[in-house]
Amino acid sequence: MTTVLDFMKRLEKVNIMELAAEAMYNTRTEYIKWQQQQMRAGKLSTGADIKPRYARRTIFIKIKKGQPYDRVTLKDTGDFYKGVFIDVRDRTFVVDSTDWKSYKLMLKYSKNIFILGTQYKNGYLADFYPVFMNLLKKKLGLI
Repeated sequence: MTTVLDFMKRLEKVNIMELAAEAMYNTRTEYIKWQQQQMRAGKLSTGADIKPRYARRTIFIKIKKGQPYDRVTLKDTGDFYKGVFIDVRDRTFVVDSTDWKSYKLMLKYSKNIFILGTQYKNGYLADFYPVFMNLLKKKLGLI
């Protein structure tokens, strides 16, 4: 039988940052999904529209391709989206794209293209929380 004291001792040994990093690693696909959704909506992490808007020539090309032109989606060929990744580290994480245009897009539109805004962060947290709690419960011997 486990006593409260035993439980408290187990709890003291839990490294929350380590568990959070593991949960984030386990939900990296979901994070990328939310990141791409935010980009498709044409939003920065601040909730503001990605600006500057497309040039007239780009709008014409977007119309010909059947792509959205009323907002900046950062998507043309799809290579930038396909290259989006999250690198989970001990106490932080990095979101970027392996596509060669990544740096140029950040310079033009800001680094906020790779930070989740409130709506998308809340969506991701709904995916993250159950994974984190499951890891915590396992660590505490509750399951």
